[in-house]
Amino acid sequence: MTEESNARTEAEIKARLRRDEVELDTVAEIGTGTGTGTGTGKGQGQGEDDRGGEASEYLITGHTWCSISVPGDSELQGILVRVPLRARLGRAPEFALLPNESLAPSLADIDETCRFVTTLANRGQIASGQTERGQIKRGQTPSKAGTSHQIELTESGQRRLVRRGFQTG
Repeated sequence: MTEESNARTEAEIKARLRRDEVELDTVAEIGTGTGTGTGTGKGQGQGEDDRGGEASEYLITGHTWCSISVPGDSELQGILVRVPLRARLGRAPEFALLPNESLAPSLADIDETCRFVTTLANRGQIASGQTERGQIKRGQTPSKAGTSHQIELTESGQRRLVRRGFQTG
């Protein structure tokens, strides 16, 4: 594929994933197949896309935001955290998921993320408390030295844990 074609494909995949609230990190073509089994290729032979030829398959990695609660920590109840995911997509039709694939993170990835957030909290790596409600407003920096993450409010008012880099003072 050409560089222009790669950029167009990545843009199309990003748009497709955005519908499912998934942010794309990487995309890699993993070969061509005999079709996805998910459609008819818009009037062409099974598995063919509108660019001609057999549908390519792509491995994507990305992340989505999931609500978690850390047991025993009232500050970390129902907080949105970034959870990784990976899936395989077929080109036709419209970058559909291949059979037995999901855009939801695995339970193992969610559990690992919960353990990571618990570790951050136990080590004092999460800055909070800059507003009357205990959250940092979007765009502010943590004031607590030694923190690497902060809780910020999204535009819709949800609390989200974000990495801000290590603060030394």
